[in-house]
Amino acid sequence: MSNAFLLEAPSASRWVSVSEAARLEGEAGRAVNKSSISRFIDRNPDVPVRRDARNRVTEVDYNALAVARAQSLSVQDSRPTLAAPPTPTPAAPIVGSRKRDLEVEKLELDLAERKGELLSRAATSMAIDAIGVAFLQGLERRRRTLATQLVGISEQRPMELALKAADTALLNDLVGKLQKLAGDIVEPEQAAA
Repeated sequence: MSNAFLLEAPSASRWVSVSEAARLEGEAGRAVNKSSISRFIDRNPDVPVRRDARNRVTEVDYNALAVARAQSLSVQDSRPTLAAPPTPTPAAPIVGSRKRDLEVEKLELDLAERKGELLSRAATSMAIDAIGVAFLQGLERRRRTLATQLVGISEQRPMELALKAADTALLNDLVGKLQKLAGDIVEPEQAAA
């Protein structure tokens, strides 16, 4: 007779408390608490246990428990959710990334300031005020010029051409003044730096 099939020898019993069984399962990478082990034992009467006079489980055969838990579909279904590490969500960014982003932004601002690419708040405020004044003055000049030019025009096309020419002249004048103003603001700041 050949030994084609070898039967496993029954493993020796290893009697441990329910608390110890939970600890051993945790060490084996199958984290579980004492109450879960107790519930598993109640649902699986084939797992050998020792009971006290009040019929409470005092010890469990750990080897049989481990085999039964490994074969249990409910335990296998719950393990990936217990063992899976929490993944960061968009609502909870990785710790430190906000700080790193702020440090990078500060370095970029420092570099831009050293290159002279930044204006102070005062210079920016002056530039905005100057833009407003230049625009209002340009509109006043345009209104006076158009009033004299459009007095004798009665046809629509020549009137549109005169308005377009006045708009173009206003914008070109405004851009020229703003460029000069920007140069006047940036040069003193660069000299002060």
